[in-house]
Amino acid sequence: MHATETPQIGVDLRVDKHGKVTQVFTWTKEEYPSQENLWRVIEFHLFEEYTLAKSISVITKKDFWFNGDGLTVFALKVNDSPAIAVFIYSTAGYSLQHLVEGKPGEMISIETKDFVFAYMDEKYTGEAATITTKSGEQYELNPNNQKMKLTVVPIAK
Repeated sequence: MHATETPQIGVDLRVDKHGKVTQVFTWTKEEYPSQENLWRVIEFHLFEEYTLAKSISVITKKDFWFNGDGLTVFALKVNDSPAIAVFIYSTAGYSLQHLVEGKPGEMISIETKDFVFAYMDEKYTGEAATITTKSGEQYELNPNNQKMKLTVVPIAK
């Protein structure tokens, strides 16, 4: 069974002999995602358990980046908040490595082994933003050039 507005995701229900209805599991019609569409798995699998009574978060892809070794990163809007999702992707499988959510108007960032990723949504009001890596390096971002874009900064080794 699925809600009319979400034909790609649904639930199986069980009715016991007393008439009590319980959700048995959730299903999707999603096929194996392409690397460019990997962000869509978040709406089905990462937040709360889907039920017919709940609405799915509105998630939109704003920008993305990937390299040859499967590292795949998305700048997203989850409802009205900025988010960054970091995946490892291959044709054999994929896994979510990190998911960071901010508040509307914030600049968010996440550091991996080789890169720092930052995203500031359209409501960001600061005149500048600074990213500080775990090793103490600082990078200045200009909102006029980088607002609503995924910023990728290679970490010096």
